[in-house]
Amino acid sequence: MIPARAAVEKNIRNVAENEACAKQKIKKNISQTKAAPLSVKQLLAVSVSAGFLSLAFSRFNLGVLAWGGLVPFFITINGKKLRARLWSSFVFGFLFFLGTIYWVGHVSFVGLIVLCLYLSLYFCLFAVMAKNFALRSSLIFVPAIWVGAEFLRSHLLTGFGWSLIGYTQYKNLWLIQIAAFVGVGGVSFLLVMVNVALTQLISKKPKICW
Repeated sequence: MIPARAAVEKNIRNVAENEACAKQKIKKNISQTKAAPLSVKQLLAVSVSAGFLSLAFSRFNLGVLAWGGLVPFFITINGKKLRARLWSSFVFGFLFFLGTIYWVGHVSFVGLIVLCLYLSLYFCLFAVMAKNFALRSSLIFVPAIWVGAEFLRSHLLTGFGWSLIGYTQYKNLWLIQIAAFVGVGGVSFLLVMVNVALTQLISKKPKICW
């Protein structure tokens, strides 16, 4: 009887949390105009992720940020409709590349903007396939999708192999030994897997309604 009662109480709490989350989303939709692709919180979240990931690259050498920098971005697109995922991913990608390949602007500012816009499309491709981060299988499939998108970006249309997330760990000598067997893609896979695991952990309690 006691386990059954505990299960019922747990279900009631889950229903209450889901109801509160739904009410919050309804209020948010009412307060926003239909033309707004992203809410302020979503824009802030993807900006924070893009900033953390940019800081993880060689200019700042803060590779540790790559182990959790994707979490705000992942929470933002987790379980959302395709339109919201595409916008979030596009903005994230644009800001991320703006922070990592800024040096292109020394040659051509217009070229930098165009290149960042183009490269952002690969994050949109990732968002099309990576929809639900709550499943256990996401620990494998989401990193695989990310690495696949990086592979395409590195080879399609002559390729652009800069700013692969695995490169952020170039100073982590014990970790990059695996690159001899699985390449930079394997390092990227591991980093994204940790970010997915953190996303699942944070998204469970309390409910995060973005």
